[in-house]
Amino acid sequence: MKRVSVTQLREYELCPKRQQVPYAQRAKTLEQIVGTLCHEAIHLRLKGRYSAEESIRHIVDKWPTRHTDDSDEYFRATLWKMERLLTSDRLEHGRYVTSESTFVLQRWLESGEPYLLSGRIDALQHSPNQLTDWKCGASQFIPHETELRSSIATIAYSKFALLRLRTYHIRVTFEWPLNIREANAVSFTMEDEDIEQGLLGIDALATRYFYDVLRAPRENRFCNSCIVNTTCPVWVEKRGQAS
Repeated sequence: MKRVSVTQLREYELCPKRQQVPYAQRAKTLEQIVGTLCHEAIHLRLKGRYSAEESIRHIVDKWPTRHTDDSDEYFRATLWKMERLLTSDRLEHGRYVTSESTFVLQRWLESGEPYLLSGRIDALQHSPNQLTDWKCGASQFIPHETELRSSIATIAYSKFALLRLRTYHIRVTFEWPLNIREANAVSFTMEDEDIEQGLLGIDALATRYFYDVLRAPRENRFCNSCIVNTTCPVWVEKRGQAS
């Protein structure tokens, strides 16, 4: 049976050509490396493997020393922001029904052929029914609620949450812990009917993903750092127009 992950579909929607480049081959910025590190610390705390202090120490010990040209200010700011989250009772082990949980949903392509959609959520809790996702990536830009509601991740994660909690609606919270703003989270409720409608859109995207032979490039915000931009017709044309 065909299988695709939420991440693969998001990458494909962004740029079909970029999606073909293995993640390990992509150049990673300091912010991306640190984002991954902070996410690891959150999950170690959620799983009860590390205390708050040990989770913070994990960030300190694993900090990418090869980026020596970066100031200590970024390091101190990151630790300060993560300490606020890691030492809060929100990450106490046992608070959530499940954390860092992988899931697989069976869906159907537009042709009627079944396929598997996989993903991984950060945390899910009862009373109230809530799904929480921490965004520690390079971009700490906070999208509008409308954009978040219609995203592939929100729809797929919410469907898993409904099945796991056996409910018809779920409160979804996205949080950007490295963003310095006080209001660094967006919360909204997803209803079963809206989720099912969104899944049909994912099925249509998955159909294109599996049967797209050309993988034509699409201009996006990562073009400047893309590993294939020297041969990408979209980027070459854009650079030509700029010059």
